[in-house]
Amino acid sequence: MLGTLLGAVLALSPGAQAAQEPMCRPLPERPRPTKVEIYQQIREAHGFRHDRAYVRRLMKRGVYTRDIERFPVTRRERRYVELRGRLDLGRRAYRYLARRPAIDGGTSIEDAWPRDPYLLVRVTRDRAKHARAIRRLALQPRYVRMKLVELSERALDRLRDRIDTRAAARDGIHVKISSYDTDAAKVDLQVITERADAAAYFRERYGPRIRVRVIARTLTSPGCAGLWDATAGPGPNEVTIGWEGGGGATFDHAQVAEYDDRVVIGVVAQLPNGFRTADLRREQAVVTLSRPLGDRAVIDATTGRTPRAP
Repeated sequence: MLGTLLGAVLALSPGAQAAQEPMCRPLPERPRPTKVEIYQQIREAHGFRHDRAYVRRLMKRGVYTRDIERFPVTRRERRYVELRGRLDLGRRAYRYLARRPAIDGGTSIEDAWPRDPYLLVRVTRDRAKHARAIRRLALQPRYVRMKLVELSERALDRLRDRIDTRAAARDGIHVKISSYDTDAAKVDLQVITERADAAAYFRERYGPRIRVRVIARTLTSPGCAGLWDATAGPGPNEVTIGWEGGGGATFDHAQVAEYDDRVVIGVVAQLPNGFRTADLRREQAVVTLSRPLGDRAVIDATTGRTPRAP
């Protein structure tokens, strides 16, 4: 759709560092999942049988769940889903755990198809004693199961709070996300660093309960951003562009291919690796052309179409 680049003028705005970088271009359209495929995914997440032919048969039978996530089920599966949605340990049992933070390893709803789902209560000691007390206080004692874990949620929280992320950043390791896994009794860190010893760095300072995953080597990576709008000026050979910013993205350079009837602009931004905020806003930059824009159309290289601001 963009045509050949033969005879075109390819210009990079000041600051561009890679003329050989491929032009931003439209991504191939992803086919939308069919209704059957969506139902397959939902059923698989619940642990139900989910092959295509079986899901089609269920659709023909016409039995569906009655909650927000509507999908075809057997009557037994519908009972399972509805029971799962009703599971609740209850205020009295939660109060019992809240008064004993040293033993509370967290509570969750667990799947067990074809058996019933259940409430899993984790404690750090005296499992039988606490099981008796919690089942006596629980709203649905029949569905309560107990598990011993090594550390309470409070202990894992305290360990996570001890981690000096500013000091780590000064040493070249940037912590982007921290969480914990009560079943494994580990604090999980997702970090960005070029260092090869990130895991050892945290173990030496905070002990063996730290689990590290390096998600990137650099804080940002170049990527194409959408073009929102474009107007001629302020200079005779310049175009002011609005591009899709937000989420910590910063303008790097623009890739420009000029033709007799159109100018194709690809905005290359530095995009943060790891967690990004969901804010979306218009950012602005000025692009220099080889000659005035005139009546030539401006095309967004990422879509192959004239940009239209949302």
